[in-house]
Amino acid sequence: MKVRHWLGLVVVTGLAGCQTNSVQPDVQPVASTASEVVDDALYIELDELVVEWQRGLQAVTDGDVIGGMARVNDAKVKIRSLAEQCAAAAGCDVARVLESYQWLLDNQAETIDLQASRIGLLEGDQQAIESEPGTLGFVGEPQATSAEPLLLDGSRLDDAIELNTPVMAAIDDWLTWNRPRLLDAFANYQHLRPLMLPEYDKAGLPEALLFAMLAAESSGKVHSFSRVGAAGPLQFMRGTGARYGLGTVDGFDQRLDPTLSARANAAYLTEHFNMFGHSLPKVLAAYNGGENRMARLQRKYPGMSFWDSELFYSFPRETREYVPRVIAAAWLFQNGGQYRLELRQVDSEHQPLQLEKQTSLSELTICLGQNGSEDGWFRALRNLNPQLNPAEKIEAGDVIQVPEQVAELYADNCLEGDLLVAAAEFHSANYPDGAQLIPYTIRRGDTLSAIARRHRCVSLQELAALNSIAPPRYRITAGKAIRVPQC
Repeated sequence: MKVRHWLGLVVVTGLAGCQTNSVQPDVQPVASTASEVVDDALYIELDELVVEWQRGLQAVTDGDVIGGMARVNDAKVKIRSLAEQCAAAAGCDVARVLESYQWLLDNQAETIDLQASRIGLLEGDQQAIESEPGTLGFVGEPQATSAEPLLLDGSRLDDAIELNTPVMAAIDDWLTWNRPRLLDAFANYQHLRPLMLPEYDKAGLPEALLFAMLAAESSGKVHSFSRVGAAGPLQFMRGTGARYGLGTVDGFDQRLDPTLSARANAAYLTEHFNMFGHSLPKVLAAYNGGENRMARLQRKYPGMSFWDSELFYSFPRETREYVPRVIAAAWLFQNGGQYRLELRQVDSEHQPLQLEKQTSLSELTICLGQNGSEDGWFRALRNLNPQLNPAEKIEAGDVIQVPEQVAELYADNCLEGDLLVAAAEFHSANYPDGAQLIPYTIRRGDTLSAIARRHRCVSLQELAALNSIAPPRYRITAGKAIRVPQC
């Protein structure tokens, strides 16, 4: 309540400032070009602070409440300062600053609600709290390494990896509470391997590094999206992806394409190996924490290892954890056997399948069952057909990509039978139809997440999909009517 009250004061102050500037007598006109330059710089800084705020919230979600909220509060103070600068600048769009601030406050409220629920579930289980994802097991100073690795090839990766304290702590994470995620990532990776590995081979990069980045970034889920807007199996931000050839074609976000994202990732790594002295930790730090930050720190600490304290602690906690996590996953990819880590092998060959009946990926998953895959076939079908919505019907005669085993299972299980009928019924029940929806008029101060919570039987994502409201901001307008499920 206090935060929203402050926001109201900023609105009044900001608008008053703009109004005063617009009616002040005897003021000589200022060249519009200079004003536009000031505005552009302010808006760019605003966008950067929005991303920083979101990263702070992500850190809170990942378990780093203190560090995450420190980042959030720092961004909040800076956005307040921007609001004051904007109010004092002729022609500056104060509403744009305040709209971003309000949206971030809404996201912060959602994150706090989620964390409150999470803490309630974990209350009384201190051991579970202490082992939450996002924590590293090492304490004190990281062990520095004496040598920086050269540009890698598969045979030399082990020699380039130093098993220092942060890396060993990350290995411990992967082999304990995070082992299921590593195994799941490996199963997903094997279906993606024929699509992604050739791009690494062309660049002379080791397969272990591809798998490690995939495991750390998305667990091998092609349709993975982060709170800050990164997307795809290797989690490219939109701007970075565009620099490396990942755009939007016919409505499809190419960051989700396994082959194209692997090609872009290999190009990024190759370019930055050359930029950062062929140091794997520094390149990974640039990938996660930003190449501009890494370049600035390299100038400040020339010749210094990433693991040296001055450089290491110049990065946010997220990056300090990400770098050893990737390196540890690469080490385990090549040396897992000595730690009794069994990475399950699956048949990764895939082939085109022409559908004989109209269906969807979701329906196919049900009729295929778990034959040949103990976890079912949904993830493999999703990953091999990233351009398809799993709930949308695919017409008879269309061709999709499937694992080789699925081609045989399809003929035996998905052309006729009671389960096929049931799968179609389940598909039609995914969302309420028009008769079960009721209108809701958006009120001042509403957010889509608050409306979803109020109606209880629909998630934020489902409500957005029902009303064609785009993520991640989920913008809504007071007075407009939307449809919500009748619970």
